[in-house]
Amino acid sequence: MTDRTFVSLTYDGTQICHAETVLPQLEAVGLRATFYADPLNLLEEPDVWRSAVAQGHEVGNGCLLDCGPLDSWTPEMVMSDIEETDALLQELFPSQLSHSFAYPWSIVGCPHTDCLRRIVEQRHRVCRSAQPGNNDLDSTDIGFVLSYPMDGHQATAMSNLVSEGNSQWTVFAFAGVGSGEPSVDASAHEDFVNWLAQQSVSVLPVSSVAEAVGSGAMRKVRLI
Repeated sequence: MTDRTFVSLTYDGTQICHAETVLPQLEAVGLRATFYADPLNLLEEPDVWRSAVAQGHEVGNGCLLDCGPLDSWTPEMVMSDIEETDALLQELFPSQLSHSFAYPWSIVGCPHTDCLRRIVEQRHRVCRSAQPGNNDLDSTDIGFVLSYPMDGHQATAMSNLVSEGNSQWTVFAFAGVGSGEPSVDASAHEDFVNWLAQQSVSVLPVSSVAEAVGSGAMRKVRLI
């Protein structure tokens, strides 16, 4: 791995397991991540997420992640959900100057993807897509960042994705950790983040890496 190896850990839904399992595991090794918020879950423990943002984590807009197929949604309905969640995040986290957006997994292969992108791009410059793959640092589309969905993966399988991603940006997309569906075992997740903390790799929230990519400043970003 090289100085141009970047990783972003992302978690969908601001779930209880993220608050009770993921945040302590990350804090133990000093890593920071992006949590895509489900508004209802977020409001159940707002103080936990305020503290997470204060510690350097990103809370992004994940309002459409659990909406299922969007075929019957009008553009106005989609925009309304995005705007309402953006307003909630701004109210809860005024110190967070910007946040990224996560596309729903249901748009993979969907003929309405281009239409949805046009709507989202009116509000968000940085978006995690539902398309798997590594991101080349010299040609990354920060409006449609590739990511790997994690479903039952073991620590070795996760670390292999990073090892294969020299001079690239690898984004992991977790749902449940230790609980929930799909889920990664909590001990496998802990082993993985402990391994990451020992590597020559920068582990940063999505918006932090995207800002550097967008400004052409990747070579100036230092390791944690």
